Amino acid sequence: MNGQQAPASKGAGSSWARSVEDAVIPKEGGFIRRTALQEAAASAVGAGPGLEPTRSRALLRGWLYRDVHLRTAGTVASFLGYEELPISTALRAANVRTSGWRVEPGRLVHPRRALSLVPRDAHRDGFVHAGDEVELPRLRCGTSPGWLTVAGLNGEVSRRCHRLYLPGVGPGTIEALVRALDALPSRIAWSLKSSIGVDRDGDEVPRADRTVVYVDASAPASSAERADLLCALAARAPVAAGPGFSVELRPGVHFGGSGNEHGSFGTRMADVAAEALVDGDLSPVERAERALANQADRFEAGEEG
Repeated sequence: MNGQQAPASKGAGSSWARSVEDAVIPKEGGFIRRTALQEAAASAVGAGPGLEPTRSRALLRGWLYRDVHLRTAGTVASFLGYEELPISTALRAANVRTSGWRVEPGRLVHPRRALSLVPRDAHRDGFVHAGDEVELPRLRCGTSPGWLTVAGLNGEVSRRCHRLYLPGVGPGTIEALVRALDALPSRIAWSLKSSIGVDRDGDEVPRADRTVVYVDASAPASSAERADLLCALAARAPVAAGPGFSVELRPGVHFGGSGNEHGSFGTRMADVAAEALVDGDLSPVERAERALANQADRFEAGEEG
C-alpha cells in the first residue's frame, strides 16, 4: 500500500465490523486513531500518539481493545486499597472452603487452574483443613492486579468457563450481587472480578468490562438454571453498554465467550480485528461475531461447546 490510501474494508456489515471501522481513519500509509484525531482537534495539539498513520498490528490491537472493546478514555493512575473498598465487614471476614489445592512452602498451588496464591494467613493453624481442601477469603484484592475478586460458594471455577460482563456493576454494588448469587438454588460454580482502577482524582475509571462473572462450564447446567442465573444478574445490573466484542443476553448482562478464564477475550478479538484491518477484509470479524452469538445461544440453552 506504499503511497496509497488504505482501501475501504470488505465485510463491514456486522455491528462489530462497523465499530472497528469507526475506530480508525484510513490514511496514506495506514490508519490513524479516530479518538486521537478528535482529542487533537479539541485541544489544538499537534501530531501525537495515534496521529501518525500506522499499519502496526500491535498498535492497532491496542487502540481497538481500548476504544472498541473497553469503550474507555480514562487513564488508571492507581488502585483502590483493601481498606478503601465499599464492602461490609461480614464479606471481608467470610471464607470459603475450596478443593484441588496443593500446599507448597509459602504458597498454595491449584494445578487444574494454573493458579498460585500467597494468602496473608497461609500458615495459620487450621488454614489447611484436609488433603487438598483449603479455606480462603471470599474477598481477594490484588490476586489479579487491578481487580477485586469474589469467590462463589459452589467451588472454584475451572479454566473452562463462560464470561458474563456487567458494565453497570462496580465495587459499591458488588455485595448485593453476591448475596443474590449466593441465594440461587443451583450448584453452578461462579466467581467474579470488578475493576478497582481510579484516576488521579480518585474517581473510578469506567470501562465496559467493569465487572466480569465467570461461570463454570465443566459441569452441566440446565437452561432453567442458566435462566435463573441471568435473571439474578439482570435484576441487579444497571443497564450499560457492554464491551464492543460481546453479545447482550439481558439488559446490562453481556456474553463474552467461553474458554480459558485467564485469557483476555477482548484482546484476542482486537487482534483478529487489527489483522483484518491491515488485510482490508473485515469478514473474520463478522465470523467471530456470529460465532459468539451462537455460543451465547448455547449458553442460554444449557448446552456446552
